[in-house]
Amino acid sequence: MYFRQCLSLSMALCAACVCAWPQSISSGTVDGSVVDPAKAVVPKASVELSNGVSGYRQIVSTGDNGNFRFNNVPFNDYRLTVSAPGFATLTIEIHSTIPQHVSAQLALAGSKQEVDVEANSGLVENEPSAHTDTDSSVFLKLPRFDPGSD
Repeated sequence: MYFRQCLSLSMALCAACVCAWPQSISSGTVDGSVVDPAKAVVPKASVELSNGVSGYRQIVSTGDNGNFRFNNVPFNDYRLTVSAPGFATLTIEIHSTIPQHVSAQLALAGSKQEVDVEANSGLVENEPSAHTDTDSSVFLKLPRFDPGSD
């Protein structure tokens, strides 16, 4: 009787371990840090982990130390997108090796300048034939010939 109880208990423990083991390796973590070109940490940067096929998406912000962490990330390929004001957006492809540690170095964003161009409708040619435009001052510079005078 004692042997049967020990055997039943042993089988129950083995079954629990076998059931729990696959769950512990079906997901992992993605963590890392975000720094600027001078290797200084970038706090409050937005970090997005996404997979367009599965629809998986998580967004976190870096802490004051520039670190971020995603927990319970299923094994898959991901796109990590890091953005912060004043910096160019950085995209890193992560290929199914989880856990993964990522060091993201952001580049400074280039300055943007907008130029508005407006056209005056009087300067647009609407005549489809070939012709030459001449300024009226050209006619004033031509030599004058008066056939009635000698």
